[in-house]
Formats: sequence, structure tokens, C-alpha cells
Amino acid sequence: MFKIIRLNGYSILRQLQIEESLYRNVNIKDNWLILNKGTPTPMIIVGASGKVDKLVDLDLLEKLNRDRVKQGHLPISIIKRYTGGGTVIVDENTIFCSMIMTKQFIHDNPIQEHLSKKELHQYYPKDIMKWSAEWYKHVFTHDQFLLSDNDYTFSDKKFGGNAQAFSRHKFVHHTSFLYDYDHNLMNLLKQPEKIPEYRQNRSHFDFLVKLSTIYPSKDEILHAIENSTEKLFGIKGNNQITKHDFKDFIKDYNYYSNTNQIYNVISNTWDNIDHHPERNGSS
Repeated sequence: MFKIIRLNGYSILRQLQIEESLYRNVNIKDNWLILNKGTPTPMIIVGASGKVDKLVDLDLLEKLNRDRVKQGHLPISIIKRYTGGGTVIVDENTIFCSMIMTKQFIHDNPIQEHLSKKELHQYYPKDIMKWSAEWYKHVFTHDQFLLSDNDYTFSDKKFGGNAQAFSRHKFVHHTSFLYDYDHNLMNLLKQPEKIPEYRQNRSHFDFLVKLSTIYPSKDEILHAIENSTEKLFGIKGNNQITKHDFKDFIKDYNYYSNTNQIYNVISNTWDNIDHHPERNGSS
């Protein structure tokens, strides 16, 4: 079974918790596509093994958060996701697309013929990355669309970053697409020590491209992703979990363990989340 969850401005923290629950619960055999148009409050998300002081300008973050609180806004939090990958800052102009799927689904829907010839245990992260890129070629029909290292790019300009998790039977492949971004917030991210070769040590602003310069709306991209599921896999809109159903749906998914930490800048430690202002989000 393939199910689509379509969200609008839902907390990325809560989304990641739901994703981890779907991934870790061995009794859930379905394939899931979660689409979310933005998160209400900016957040910095680091990979499971990320070292915050190496990745985030904490002095600038403290200054920006003082200003945000004075203006009546929630501060920008740093959270840790359950997958690897790099550090991102996300907000209402980020499009999130997450695939939580069985390896069997790829075997049955290979897009690339060679994947159908592999045994399930032979699927590796690079296979999933290439498979996803073949999928997204039907979404981003721009002739310069590429899979560059582990990123989606137009030529050598990045617009989508990916992270993954793997278990024996399942995988997660989730992406944050940069529809637009705030330059002041992007300055919070330090140049990582390890960068892909194609980046060529460029700054964030020389390295990235905003999808808003190509697509007139976020909805156009989301509709293209949904349409591609029908074209490639025969998945139609009646597989969607609607906004009305979603609040009841999430009550059953609390199997997360790793997506439950927020960074304490004062003590330089990760604290468990009990009640975060964005925990319940909006749908």
C-alpha cells in the first residue's frame, strides 16, 4: 500500500518524529510519501552525528534570537534528526518531501531497470539516491537537473539536500527543497569541513539556487510531485490522508527515539524534548 500525507505549514519537528515512527515500527509495512509546504518557525536541523559548534554560528544565533524574542517571535531552535546528512536551516519557504518505504517497493517499481535485478539486501544508499533522482526528473523537468554528489542541482547550483536511513527492510529518503530563503538565517550555517567536490568552496549564496526563481509557486512543485506518483507508480489522489484525518492519524505514531532532542546553547549539550512550542504544529 502506498499512502500520501499532504501537509501545510506543519512543524518539521513533529513531522520528523512521525517519520521516525513509521520507519522504526516493524509492524507498518506501507509505503509513505509525506509532503509539507513549510514549517511555521525557522529551525536548524543537524544530522544524527553532527557537531553543532562546528556547523552553526552560535554567537550569531544568540543575537538573532534576542532580536526575535523582542519582536514577539519564537527563538530559532537547533534539533537533531534521526538520519545522517548535512545541516540545514528551514522555514516557511522550505518544501519537505519524505519517502518512508520498503525496499520491496523499489524492487517492484525500479524506474531504472538494473535495480529490479538486485536482491533486496543489495540495495545501498547510492542506489536509492539514483532511484530518487530518476523520480525527480519527472518533477523538475528543467534540462539542467542533476544529481550532484548527494544533492539535487540545476547545473552546479543546489536546490535540494537529502538525508537517508536504512534498515533491513525499509529506508527513508527525505529532502528539503529551497523554494526561497532568508539570507540572514543562511548566515547561521558555517562552511562545513567536508564539502562535495562540485561545491568548489563556494559560499552558500554562490552555491545555492532558489526554486522561486524558476517556479511561480510552491504548490506547482508539490502538484508535480503528486502527479509523478501517478505517472510512475499508478498512485492516485485517493491514497491521500487528508488534513481532516491527520490529527487522528498521528495519535498512533509515537515510536520515535532519536528525534527528541533540542540543543542547549548554554550548556553545549543535547536536552530531551518534553513540551516544545512547535510539538503539535498545525496541519
